[in-house]
Amino acid sequence: MIIEKILALLLRPDYPSYLFGRGNAYLLMEDYDRAIADYEAILRIEPHNIDARKNMIWLAGKKRSFKIYVLALRNSLPYRVSLPESSY
Repeated sequence: MIIEKILALLLRPDYPSYLFGRGNAYLLMEDYDRAIADYEAILRIEPHNIDARKNMIWLAGKKRSFKIYVLALRNSLPYRVSLPESSY
């Protein structure tokens, strides 16, 4: 499953559907950091992608990370959300 997504991304590296599929595959393999990277890439391309945002919020709870939660909400609110440097 992951091989097909990686090969598809070689052809279309910025295609949200492929990124989402690979992110979900990483999620199932419990490779949360790679899943987060793919969901973040989706949100850079499609800031209002609800599915990627929901998975990021789930991962924030799983990893107990406020930073991931803020990244998931970024661009979905009418105002800018940021963290102080000490929170990283």
